[in-house]
Amino acid sequence: MIHVLDMARAIRWAHEREAEQGGNFLVMNTGSNVWNYQIKDLAMEIHKIIPDTEVSINQNAEPDKRSYRVNFDLFKELAPAHQPVHDLSTTIKGLREGLEGIQFTDANFRQSKLIRLHVISDLLGKKVLGDSLELVP
Repeated sequence: MIHVLDMARAIRWAHEREAEQGGNFLVMNTGSNVWNYQIKDLAMEIHKIIPDTEVSINQNAEPDKRSYRVNFDLFKELAPAHQPVHDLSTTIKGLREGLEGIQFTDANFRQSKLIRLHVISDLLGKKVLGDSLELVP
């Protein structure tokens, strides 16, 4: 996870960088090794900042074998002046303030057709994407 403003700075760096900074075509993880969180860490930080938030962790759930720590060393090496500056706590507070600022009260927001899972399900149903989420020719 990365704050949108930090990602925008990274994209600007990628657009303006010289080929000597990683070659003509470069793929890398963008973020910070220090701010590498698991979902439960995010949930607990939200609960700390917004105490009314109920956090429920299924103690009987199988561990998510997909979980891993993303390595951002290459981004730090090639773009030291464009490292993320918005930490998790600041980001959560900003999201809360933004939602309060627009008086967001939509209890059914998860039903939106713009939710990523709904978009993917729709594309699968229309056969635009295959079972591996690849574009169908």
